[in-house]
Order: sequence, then structure tokens, then C-alpha cells
Amino acid sequence: MASEDFAPRRVDIALRALDLLIAGSALIVLSPLLGLLALGILLTSGTPVLYRGERVGRAGRVFTMFKLRTLKGELRGDWATSTGRSSAGAPSRR
Repeated sequence: MASEDFAPRRVDIALRALDLLIAGSALIVLSPLLGLLALGILLTSGTPVLYRGERVGRAGRVFTMFKLRTLKGELRGDWATSTGRSSAGAPSRR
């Protein structure tokens, strides 16, 4: 299905405009809170503050997603072994 071509629909333009309006408004309203959260992450566990991950979207198009980092730097590598889970989140088989 990812290799299929998706023809743009007329409604796609309206939906994209609505997405941008809602997301832009939310970003403006929530920016002080996001700034405080980023500062808290920076002060407690250092850089990087943002997690960057690649995701696959519509028609197999890859895009970069950004999230505030939630794991401390020293725990990132040990998480899978300490929880008994694989890096994908499934229980590891030992």
C-alpha cells in the first residue's frame, strides 16, 4: 500500500489548512509551558532536550517527529536491560 500513489483530493487542502490553524494556535497558547518543560529537562538532565525520531506517514513518506525527551541520559542505554524489555517495547526473550 505504501507504494501506491495518492492523488491529492480537494478536501486535503481544507484539512491541511485546518490542521495548521489548530496546531499553530495550540503552539502559541502552549509555548510558555513547553518552554518551562524544556528548561526543566535541560537543568535536570542536560542536552539534548528534544527527541528526534523518523516516522512513516501517508504514502510511505518519511518525516521527522520531535518530542520532549523523557528519559535521563544515563538511563537511555540501560532501559531495555533493566526493564526486561526489548528496544521495541516488547518483553525480551532470554
